Amino acid sequence: MWKGLADHGWSFVNIDDGWVIYGQSAEPKRKHNGEIRTNEKFPNMKKFGDDIHALGLKFGIYSSPGPLTCGGYTANYQHEAQDAQIFASWGVDYLKYGLCSYQKFMKDVNDPQELKIPYQKMHRALQKINRDIIYSICEYGLGNVWQWGAEVGGNLWLTTSDIWDDWDRMAEIGFNQQQAAPYAGPGHWNDPDMLVIGWIGWGENLHYTHLTPDEQYTHVSLWCLLSAPLLLGCDLEKLDDFTLNLISNDEVLA
Repeated sequence: MWKGLADHGWSFVNIDDGWVIYGQSAEPKRKHNGEIRTNEKFPNMKKFGDDIHALGLKFGIYSSPGPLTCGGYTANYQHEAQDAQIFASWGVDYLKYGLCSYQKFMKDVNDPQELKIPYQKMHRALQKINRDIIYSICEYGLGNVWQWGAEVGGNLWLTTSDIWDDWDRMAEIGFNQQQAAPYAGPGHWNDPDMLVIGWIGWGENLHYTHLTPDEQYTHVSLWCLLSAPLLLGCDLEKLDDFTLNLISNDEVLA
């Protein structure tokens, strides 16, 4: 699978934003019973999850505690318990939960007590389903999330705002994880964001990473030293030999 990446521990296929109905669309966002509807790109999520599992891989998904996702698609607000049950029925193994539009309900986006509320709510919903789902807290490092992420059920939590393929940005994030380090451990990881290697970008607007080869060696090595979750956002169909070498070096990954 994708040049044998599964043999090196790459085991999740995660869908990010854009799998549900767009918020400004006139199309119904949910069925009559409240069940969330998917868009034409993902007509059968149960089959999609089954197909991923049949490959020996795991199935990840993205949503938000607010009314809309960061991309403006339908999210879980006031449907947390129902949506958690649906995710379980689809065979979801991983949930990335981005704060996004929930911020409009907050007085202070840096207040840990306010930040905990939506994440606790989904955690309680996940505890009631008959499936283990890895819970990824994505609120951009606000309120020192590493200090309380495990308390609200998080298995990993984003410690920063977005990364991009620039040495200064990568180094700013990668070399400034010291305050979060004491809070990481088995089952609870600091997430300094995805790897910016290979062909990256949005939709058809892809470009090869602006990091030099040496900068990419530093990037991947540093993320491994940090015991960071390793997430690829690049186009796997365009994997070149150099990028493949970076992400299949078993000694570094271990």
